[in-house]
Amino acid sequence: MALNLRKPSALCGADLHWRIDNPICRTDDFVRAQKEKGLLAKSICEKYNIPMLVAGDIFEYSKNWPELIRIVLKSMPDFICIPGQHDLPKHNLELFTKSSLSVIEAAGKAIVLLEPGLILDPSELGWPNQTDWLITGFPFGVEPKSNRRRMNGKRMVCMIHQLVTEEKDPFPGANAEIGSRLLEKLVGYDLIISGDNHQQFVSTLRDKLLINSGSMSRQDARQINFQPKFYLWFAEDNSYEEINIPIDKSVVIQTHLETKKERENRIDAYIDAMEHDYEIKLDFKTNLELHIKGNDVDKETEQFIWGCLEG
Repeated sequence: MALNLRKPSALCGADLHWRIDNPICRTDDFVRAQKEKGLLAKSICEKYNIPMLVAGDIFEYSKNWPELIRIVLKSMPDFICIPGQHDLPKHNLELFTKSSLSVIEAAGKAIVLLEPGLILDPSELGWPNQTDWLITGFPFGVEPKSNRRRMNGKRMVCMIHQLVTEEKDPFPGANAEIGSRLLEKLVGYDLIISGDNHQQFVSTLRDKLLINSGSMSRQDARQINFQPKFYLWFAEDNSYEEINIPIDKSVVIQTHLETKKERENRIDAYIDAMEHDYEIKLDFKTNLELHIKGNDVDKETEQFIWGCLEG
């Protein structure tokens, strides 16, 4: 059997959602579980001397305890990322310097792509062996644009943080992008890494690739059977390999759902009045995000809402 001599170029991920508190559906030490996943990514990146590419939502909350920041600094590989809405105070890119992600950047752990469309060479950012590809990104709230520059035959990678799905909107009015259509619309990219949708899928269009890796960990009871993954990307032929992230299936429970059933019943009338027929999320913050995405809420109002919640 011939040996596979291909060398990976990057490890792809998104929606890490590091947090210090335990999600209600978890019965384990969740900080420890996250640390193990980060160390797995770190071991892979160090083995091949490659960066991790993270398409947003490194943190669950924009501002975090120093203890969690210290754990992320020690457990994560060096990475290149864009901020997602959870990384930004009030979901506002202009407030980035007030975020925990900005501390991670200042510590030299992350290169954060804040200037939309700025093209960087990873071989000049600390990975001298990565000379055959370039990277750009569009933070949350910034509309991604096509790339029409010639790049001397190098692969072009683009990271975005917006709702992208494999086939259809997850709920009425979501206005999600379909993966294959996005590949058609955004020209000039060999690989698009998308974040925000916690379900994983890969879309292809001719020789172009879109990877939506889903969430790094299960923080929602509906993900009880979800298998988190990282994706190794090979610039040589623009291909990928899935890496299953080890999990303990028993630590995610759904027993708490029954205790919330009565409360859900009390708000049925309100839900009917809203005339929404999609599944109401169990987490208030998630449900609020879905409502904002599905309705014409202006940016100023949205930032005010998140500001009130963050205190």
